[in-house]
Amino acid sequence: GGNLAAILALKAPTLNSPIPFLLQLLIVLVADNTATPSGERYTSWRENAERDGCLLII
Repeated sequence: GGNLAAILALKAPTLNSPIPFLLQLLIVLVADNTATPSGERYTSWRENAERDGCLLII
């Protein structure tokens, strides 16, 4: 979801959409947190598992 949303935000100015793109708000950005060759979780995911979500405004 986050990657797709970021790409759409970057492409939005070139799409000639009748609805203007004003804001992108991504809450709790998550990719695949088990995407390691061994299948183990990244250390940062273990350390931050109980933290509140990120807030990124582009």
